[in-house]
Amino acid sequence: MLQIYPSLLAADHANLENLVTKLDPLVPGFHVDIMDNAFVPNTGIGLDITNTLSKFTIKQLWVHLMVTEPEQYLDLLRVPAGSIVAFHIEARTNTPRLIQKIVDKGWLPGMAINPTTSIEELFPFLEQLHQALIMSVKPGFAGQPFVPETLAKIGPLV
Repeated sequence: MLQIYPSLLAADHANLENLVTKLDPLVPGFHVDIMDNAFVPNTGIGLDITNTLSKFTIKQLWVHLMVTEPEQYLDLLRVPAGSIVAFHIEARTNTPRLIQKIVDKGWLPGMAINPTTSIEELFPFLEQLHQALIMSVKPGFAGQPFVPETLAKIGPLV
């Protein structure tokens, strides 16, 4: 089933409650990008705003951690059970431990790969993941051109 999770990255954070309340009846959840200005040269929605979102919606949050040390963020993240928490394989963390920690918190583990990363890097972990996120732009900035070569990465996953 096709589901669309609107990204809150470009939303007016001062008016986030109003936006989420309006969209809430129309969507299955919301996509939240957290960036650390190290893994990618930018910042996204912070932990405080992400944690506050659960006060505005009971819908599933899809938290995309574009950070160097995702495990540190898990300790501070307060999102509803059943939320999707995705991290990048390029972060080179202890992947099995990180997946288990996400599961232990009641969240659904996801893994993202950059456009230049081989899809095969996901294969050892697919059975443990709720989702795979294939980045079709270089992570860190909105409005970039689509990288058409990323489409070929979908086939091996289905």
